[in-house]
Amino acid sequence: MRIAYLCQSPIPSNVASSIHVMRMCQALAHDHDVTLFCPSLPKVQRTSKKIHDFYGVQPLFQIRRLPQPQSWADHIVPAAQLFRWWVTLQRFDLIYARCNAWSTYRLHRLRRPMIVEAHLLHGQHGTSKLLLSPWVRGLVVISEVLRRDYANAYDLAGLKVVVAHDGADPARSASPARLPGTNPIKCGYVGNLYRGKGMEIVIPLAQRCPQIDFHVFGGTPDEVANWRARFGTGEVANLWFHGFLRPADTDAARLACDLLIAPYQKVVRGAGDQGDLGRWMSPLKIFEYMAAGKAIIASDLPTLREVLHDRANALLVPPDDLDAWSAAVRGLAADPAERQRLGARAHADFVAHFSWQARARRIMEALAPEPKTGNLNASAPHIEVQRALR
Repeated sequence: MRIAYLCQSPIPSNVASSIHVMRMCQALAHDHDVTLFCPSLPKVQRTSKKIHDFYGVQPLFQIRRLPQPQSWADHIVPAAQLFRWWVTLQRFDLIYARCNAWSTYRLHRLRRPMIVEAHLLHGQHGTSKLLLSPWVRGLVVISEVLRRDYANAYDLAGLKVVVAHDGADPARSASPARLPGTNPIKCGYVGNLYRGKGMEIVIPLAQRCPQIDFHVFGGTPDEVANWRARFGTGEVANLWFHGFLRPADTDAARLACDLLIAPYQKVVRGAGDQGDLGRWMSPLKIFEYMAAGKAIIASDLPTLREVLHDRANALLVPPDDLDAWSAAVRGLAADPAERQRLGARAHADFVAHFSWQARARRIMEALAPEPKTGNLNASAPHIEVQRALR
């Protein structure tokens, strides 16, 4: 099947949404002919091959650029550009639209079979029209909480909704990174340093646990400096900030650690300090940790409990309880058998349920149109839309 995957994530970049997009396109491309359409970005000179290498994905799909809407035009793509774009999309059997690409490019007007995926509750104009379109095969959401919120906010009568948490690829058989520090136990955090992602816990936790080395992979120099200034810490002897790593290089960082932490707070900000992602999130970090087969300590939040189970495949700790975090980290640091047990169970759960390929195939089996012969541009009534809310 020929699939056009549409997104507005900046590619390449260090934002998690771009990793999701590239991994999903790779997963879909194992079984289908996929073209990724993403925004045109200034000063991006990288070839498709270099972009694939940056993310550590196979070059199984093409990358094409969409015209970027102009702010002075009220975020509406000029009509001539839209027309050329629509003509291009008519060549595909299925449109897969990720998140905020919906209204900007007027997807509700496209007469092509379509799957739409949401990671937030969209209140923008055009979302309701899109979800009511007879061309939409179904809605994909990343958590059960988000499914319920969409059901309360929009008329989803008869629309098939699939809850598909984020995923990960199997950890590469790379050699673990060589990390500084003399303590025998290394605790790792891999991800962005936005507010609510966990630095509120990591820095004071390192101060409380001097017998454990803490390694933070991610963030810009300015972000690191801001966090240090906020806590007035300067340098902490057992805390290392390694900065941003290419997604292709993060497996080696995770594999070098003895345990991995995800101290999400109750309010989680995204790129640009925007919004609150905590209510609906399905963090890539969690699944990448599971794929590494390492013991995980994570915040006890409703969306994380959809995947992680306390003392089964992780330890869950109240988000802002520093005493509980200290006890959990110290306890696992002193118990190698428990670290091994939790890591093995997390890895087994990842293999069974949370690989990108398993996610892509589950979505396609539930929502993709059956291959048809004859005219693919038949009118909407000829498209059978299965609408049964889960």
